[in-house]
Amino acid sequence: MSRPIYPIKALLLGLLTAQLLATVLVHESNLELYEKISVIEAAGYLAVPNQEIKPHLLAWRPAFYGGLFFTFSLGTGLSLAALAGAWVWVRPAGGRPAVLIFLALVWLGGLAAVNRAGFDFMASAFLTAVPPVVFFFSSRSKSDRTETGGRPGIWAFILPLILAALVWGFRADRDIFLDIRDFLLMANRPGQKVNDFYYRYTLYPAEAFKSLAQKTLRTGRIEVPSDPLLAAKLEKILPAFDYLPLPGPGPADLQIKAKQGDLVLLRGRSEVLRLNPAEFLADPGRSLVKFSSLTDRSSPLRRATFYSLVAGLPLTLYLCLFSMAVWLGRRRLKPGPASVMAGLVCLAVSLSALAPIHSAKSGASDQQSPAELLSSPDWKVRVMGLRLVEANNLEIGNFPDYRRFLTSPHVPERYWLAEALGRSRLPATHGAITDLLADPQPNVVCAALEALGRRGRGTAVPEILKIIKTTDHWYVQWYAYRALRSLGWSQAASN
Repeated sequence: MSRPIYPIKALLLGLLTAQLLATVLVHESNLELYEKISVIEAAGYLAVPNQEIKPHLLAWRPAFYGGLFFTFSLGTGLSLAALAGAWVWVRPAGGRPAVLIFLALVWLGGLAAVNRAGFDFMASAFLTAVPPVVFFFSSRSKSDRTETGGRPGIWAFILPLILAALVWGFRADRDIFLDIRDFLLMANRPGQKVNDFYYRYTLYPAEAFKSLAQKTLRTGRIEVPSDPLLAAKLEKILPAFDYLPLPGPGPADLQIKAKQGDLVLLRGRSEVLRLNPAEFLADPGRSLVKFSSLTDRSSPLRRATFYSLVAGLPLTLYLCLFSMAVWLGRRRLKPGPASVMAGLVCLAVSLSALAPIHSAKSGASDQQSPAELLSSPDWKVRVMGLRLVEANNLEIGNFPDYRRFLTSPHVPERYWLAEALGRSRLPATHGAITDLLADPQPNVVCAALEALGRRGRGTAVPEILKIIKTTDHWYVQWYAYRALRSLGWSQAASN
């Protein structure tokens, strides 16, 4: 049996390398977070994640599952880039050393770019490990043009890909990720499993490359012995920005020391920012954001991960499907026709994935009022109605039948109802949010917590605190903490 048209083995080796590396790196990040949580708890603060999640930070399973996020984002992007480089070197360049040197310089340039703001071990590890593995094994797999169908086989791969990208691009708007979640993933059980897996494990890898400003909690140490009044002001200010002052010596995300009349902000032993105390006290938020920016070394890695997720993952799925279809088609067809058949299969699959989104968007006419959309027999159209209510800040309580969405079998209806309830100002709608807090689906609970934060009722604080302390879902805890902060609650050691 002939080989597939593209070196899938090399691609899979690249993804395996990325997964092994990501598992180790996420595990190391989890261990660091475990230590931070322990210190935060010992100081008497409320920790997020809580005691339900904390033991899992020591286990390898969350690290492995969390590592899949990097594998299917950054891993796919780097592997495809290496595949493209190997193809250029083997095919058009004919193995010329000068082209290999040029590709090596591009690779080294990428390493320099991700370390421009300071050495980023995670980014450097991925770039050092994944592309060489893929390039080496891909360049050794020199299948000849007759086996792949020659130039017609190449066009059979490229043209359907371009057409699918154009169709998706034409239909895409700023809500495309919401559309994929609402109408593609949540519309079927396998998609719901993917969604639940993502929300269960995505914060483990996210924690590994967040900037300080993006983290939920940060630790701080204040060492201003010569000015007790200033130290007291700093201890009061920092928790308002989720920098939790810790007693005694030891490592912290932020250290503030007094030096020659100035405040010196340090990360580890490195001086990052020096400010006049009056300048810091006048606008501490601005200074802390600048501190985070100056200590953030993972910004290039986050951008590369995002673009890899948006472009690399779909292209990898397309490539794998195409190669599998060619492999199956070669049982009965010659290479050229098998490639054409594979291209048509990939195009059909790509467009069929768009069909549920197109159906929902086309079913919700611009001429229909929100009331008409909400009364539609099609749940996708009703979701579009709820999204319209939320986006236009309409009062959901003015639609008498809104409570029937509380028990809808369609998850998107329930979480978009929660989003709309967050815009409501009617006291009568508050009970509906409370009902949704008990929903078995985490997306719904997160939306309900966000709604509580938007409504601004401080009486909800005890209920939210209870959720943070008892739920075993990190994403729910994260949304609950954000809701608390929206309500004006802040940390104190007595929490």
